[in-house]
Amino acid sequence: MRRKPFIAVIACVLLAIVIALFMLQEKPKVAKKKQILIEPLPSNGVVTYSEGDTDHRTLQLRRIRKGILQEARLVTPKGSGGDIMGVISFDGRWLAFARNVAPAGPGATINGQWKGFENEDYHKFHAWDIHVVRIDGELPAQSIRVAHGYWPSWGEDSSATEKTLYFSNYEEGAVYAVQIHDEESKVGKPYLHARVEAWTGEDHHMQVAPDGRKVAIRINGEMHIKGLNGNAEDQLLRKGCHPSWMADSKWLFLASSKFWHVENGRRSGSQGGKYHFGSSSNMKWAVSITGFEGNRQNCGFNLCLYPMGPVKGKLTMHMNYAQKISGKGSWPDVHEFAEVDVSHAPDRG
Repeated sequence: MRRKPFIAVIACVLLAIVIALFMLQEKPKVAKKKQILIEPLPSNGVVTYSEGDTDHRTLQLRRIRKGILQEARLVTPKGSGGDIMGVISFDGRWLAFARNVAPAGPGATINGQWKGFENEDYHKFHAWDIHVVRIDGELPAQSIRVAHGYWPSWGEDSSATEKTLYFSNYEEGAVYAVQIHDEESKVGKPYLHARVEAWTGEDHHMQVAPDGRKVAIRINGEMHIKGLNGNAEDQLLRKGCHPSWMADSKWLFLASSKFWHVENGRRSGSQGGKYHFGSSSNMKWAVSITGFEGNRQNCGFNLCLYPMGPVKGKLTMHMNYAQKISGKGSWPDVHEFAEVDVSHAPDRG
């Protein structure tokens, strides 16, 4: 009778050993990675771009309604030269762009193809005027000339009914600003915003950040960030061109394929687009051409829209989700409406 408690103890010890061995053999559970949901298109938005080559370039717009990309339509009848450098205001109501006012003669092309650096080349910064046009109504719409200049950019107040537009003046080495009023689509009188120190006639590729406190400018083949109106910002970036500021005035795209952060340099950015680039004001979408040929800088290429966001701490374009916008596009921009497409634009041209 005394052996029963002893047997019970032995049984408990053996059971404990079996359970311990089982637990040791069990594979540790690996935490599942949280999947990031990537939408291939905005729910409601708009993409703008220049279509075609040289002085034949026209401004086109494609709406996105309920995640479906709509057909392209002409934004505004073009002038004697091409229309490029289109940028969308942060509320999606206006498009600012540069219009060529000194197109080259027929000898500048062979069978319609650009053959040299004539006035319709975007490097000829003396040959452009700034225009604005409403894109929240029927299209095509008539544009309004603002002033002589190039490389427009919207201020951080451009979601308001009275918004600031910046643009550069090549001849003066200066940055101008103008107030754009939604009411009755009025354009104010341009005024001097700032002069760029140490500017020379060789400097170009000059775009103002949305905060109006700094400018990205190419000097002697290298990109710089220069402070304006007392801002001491002064950064040498690297070789590049085609600066495109993002809405937070901290991220900057430089061709070819570079993201730059004003505080962290390139360390927080992954590869961007190939060349011409635009980004939405919520910084969730980017649009860029997919290829580039150095001797065809004023021609259209394959143009795609991409989701954009942080990956492992780096701002990244999700290249696997490319949505083709045009086969002959350049100078693009994109806007996503917060909830419902507020443009109220009818579906007719």
